[in-house]
Amino acid sequence: MSSARGNNNSISCNAYAQQRIENIEKNKRKLAALNIPIMAQQVQPRKKQKKIHDTNTARIEGPNLRPRPERNRAQIEEERVFDDLHLDGDLLNNSGGHQNSNVNNGTKNRKGRGITKKDDIFSRTPDMPKLKILLNGYGQPIGENARQLSSVIGCQVRKKISIACKDWRLIDVEKKYELWDDIKSYFDIDPAALNWVMRTAGRKWKEFKSTIKELYFDPDLSLDEIEECPDKRVSDADWKFLYEYWLTSEFQARSKAGKVSRQKVQLLHTSGSVSFACSEHKLAMKLGRPPRRDETFIKTHTRKNGVPSIQAEPIINKLKDVVQVYPELKEKTIQEGDVFALVCGEKEPKGYIRAVGLGPTPQDIGTPGLKGYAPTRLQMEILARTKAEKDKAALEKRILQLQAEIEERAQLDRASEGPMSQHGSTSRQNVNSRLEHGDEDNAYGDDDCNDEDTIAPSTAPGTNDASHSKHNSLVGREAILYALLRSDQPVAKGIIVSTNPSTIVADLPIGRQFCEVVVTCVLKRDAVLARPYDDMQTMATAHMMSLAWPYKKLKVINKASATPNTSPNISGNGQC
Repeated sequence: MSSARGNNNSISCNAYAQQRIENIEKNKRKLAALNIPIMAQQVQPRKKQKKIHDTNTARIEGPNLRPRPERNRAQIEEERVFDDLHLDGDLLNNSGGHQNSNVNNGTKNRKGRGITKKDDIFSRTPDMPKLKILLNGYGQPIGENARQLSSVIGCQVRKKISIACKDWRLIDVEKKYELWDDIKSYFDIDPAALNWVMRTAGRKWKEFKSTIKELYFDPDLSLDEIEECPDKRVSDADWKFLYEYWLTSEFQARSKAGKVSRQKVQLLHTSGSVSFACSEHKLAMKLGRPPRRDETFIKTHTRKNGVPSIQAEPIINKLKDVVQVYPELKEKTIQEGDVFALVCGEKEPKGYIRAVGLGPTPQDIGTPGLKGYAPTRLQMEILARTKAEKDKAALEKRILQLQAEIEERAQLDRASEGPMSQHGSTSRQNVNSRLEHGDEDNAYGDDDCNDEDTIAPSTAPGTNDASHSKHNSLVGREAILYALLRSDQPVAKGIIVSTNPSTIVADLPIGRQFCEVVVTCVLKRDAVLARPYDDMQTMATAHMMSLAWPYKKLKVINKASATPNTSPNISGNGQC
């Protein structure tokens, strides 16, 4: 039985082999007909059978150790060449990071992470929602996007602000405000964070300069011997300025004093890249109440395993003891002298508050023992800037509301229009045809302005209320503003937001000859305003701002038909 099965297998195998040989020959003939050379067959090496060792013999004879293979002679010669080069220090790689090479033993250290680029933030399109930034009571960012904000500030500072300057305070203020506006294009952040953003930007700017100096500055080379900076983010002009400044005796003295001051700082936190504000926020969510400053200090100076740092351990123990002995101190605030001030002293460092973080200063909060106060000029500038931003935001919101009301009113008008009145007249059609031809000044008879009466309110006694009610229909309408000296020169387009003579614009009532207009489009930037203000003299600075403009120098337009080239009839009186 077994022999018969073996014969069947041999027959089937022979048939398969014969068929395979025929197919190979057939394919060879096809290739020969196409003049394609036949590739030589690669002979695969036979697999080596695994050698089975006798375990008993191995135990008796001991372990069989293989000899170490000799290194290639070319490899040895290459190592000798590297030894002759004496390569030391950092080598700049393509990604902007640095890679240390230990030539003595031929091993390479782990590659660095490279520079921070934040492509996920800068690739966001304008139609995407901005990242929301939450702030605490001191104007410090908290929440999940706080670290993203700090990294973006560092990237923008390194890209847009030159480091060819001795001090951050000497950087042009306009550049700093441009940085602030750029940050607001990616993040939804309250103006109260301006102080924190500027101080963070200053710190990032100084850290970037320090990194460049540490990596590439060689005090033994003169200004003529240096090459261009290996970091491509630094221009040649900035590199030469910094190198020349670093070689001066003034900088050497400042650098020496800074190193001495830095060595005196022994108490360092253990929270890593998490700020004091974020640590306090997390602790508040855990406790269900705002934490005290001593609790924040303990949190930020204790490692994840629960062991405090060596320098902070005696302070932490003393804080805990004082809280147990004097529990009434838990209710005191920073201004009243809390537990932390009792243990570590009331005097705060210059420019920041211990265990609070970057941003608020002792002058901002009013800590006990305060001897200096913020200058009045600085307080007024901060207040004016904050007020201007709030007014601008309120104005934009008001414009959106007016546009929504205009659209709603237009929908009601379209719904109420009909082909004929109930008496068979076509008065509505006549009015519409006159509006289409731009004659909307006298389209509705005596209720609106006409060619015989100017739009300016009457100065006769007792007509103020009537004139005001007469112009109420202009509120929310779009108008073209014309130059004060040339009647045919349009200078801007805007929306009339108020015709009330008592409306205040720039601390002055507009009066009966003017209306309040929000400029939505500037057509002539050098046009002089009807009422120049301290911060606005020409139309170039009036975009999205509120102005007082005379009725005789504007014309209400119909968006569907009017064009900016239409000029008002100044000679008599063809106003809106």
